[in-house]
Amino acid sequence: MTEIEGNDIEIKKFIFISEKMGYLILFHILYGTYLSDDFLSISVYIFSMATNRRKWFFTKILKLIGLSTSYTFLLVGLLTAITLYQSGSTIHFDFWKTVLFLFCIQNVITILTTLCLNLCAVKSNTLSSFLIIYACICFLIVAAIHSSMTNSLTIWNPFCYVEFGIQTGYRAYLMVTWNLCLCLFISIAGAKWINRIDISLHDKEI
Repeated sequence: MTEIEGNDIEIKKFIFISEKMGYLILFHILYGTYLSDDFLSISVYIFSMATNRRKWFFTKILKLIGLSTSYTFLLVGLLTAITLYQSGSTIHFDFWKTVLFLFCIQNVITILTTLCLNLCAVKSNTLSSFLIIYACICFLIVAAIHSSMTNSLTIWNPFCYVEFGIQTGYRAYLMVTWNLCLCLFISIAGAKWINRIDISLHDKEI
C-alpha cells in the first residue's frame, strides 16, 4: 500500500513538472538562440569591437533578463488572477509568499537555462545545444521526482521547487539565492569566454 501511494506521489510530481515545462520550452524556442543569432549575422562587427565584447554580452544578458521577467510575470500573474477569481475564501499572506516564490524560482530557472542554452549554441549549433541542455534538465527533473525533502541537496536542484508549494521557508529562499548566484557566475564566465573566443567558432549552425 505504501509503495502504491509512493508511486502516486511520484506520478503527480511528474505531471506537475511536465505542465510547468511548457512555459519553459516556449521561451527556449523564442529566445534559445538570442545570443548565437548575432554571431551568425553580425559576428564580424562584434569581434572587430574587441573592447566592447563584454559590454555587448552583458547588454544582451540584461535584455534577456527583462524578457524572462516579463514573460514569467505574465504567466504567474495570469495564474494568480485565475486563482483569485475562482477562490471563494479570503486570500492569506502565505498565498502571496507562495506567489512570490513561484515567480522568483520560475524566473531564475528560465534565465539560467536560457543563458546556458545560448552559450552552448554559440559554442556548437542549435540542435546540439538543445540536446545538451534538455538532457541536463531531464536529469534534474528525474532527480527532483525522486528527491526527499529531508535531503539538504534539494536546494541545489531548482526543479525541486515542486516540493516547496507550501514550504516557503528559508530553504526555499536559499534555493532561489543559490540559483541567482549560479546565474551570476555563468554570466561572468560567459563574458570572459566571449571576450577570448575565436571568430572561426561563430559560423556553426544546423
